[in-house]
Amino acid sequence: MRFVSLPLVAGLAALATGAIAADAPPRGYDAACGSCHENNGYGVQRLAERLGKDKARLSQRTDLPAEYIRGVVRRGFLSMPAMSKVEVSDAELDGIVRELSRRPASRP
Repeated sequence: MRFVSLPLVAGLAALATGAIAADAPPRGYDAACGSCHENNGYGVQRLAERLGKDKARLSQRTDLPAEYIRGVVRRGFLSMPAMSKVEVSDAELDGIVRELSRRPASRP
């Protein structure tokens, strides 16, 4: 039995039912990634365990190169599942990379 990503199945179902328009505006970091990588999401928890609380929220980091972000999103890494172009389009990924690259390091 092959493993199928739940977000992929949900995305395909949404496309098939017309819930997502083909010309829908691209989602940004908050919409595509924030549920896991902000507040106390699963991604925040895992990164805090591995790297410490200061590197747990992606929006507060300034040390992630664009190609690293792209690679982790497309191929996955540890707890982070790979995300297909159906789940996050290339245009959305470009915007997310730009958004994360623009965010200044926040001060506690």
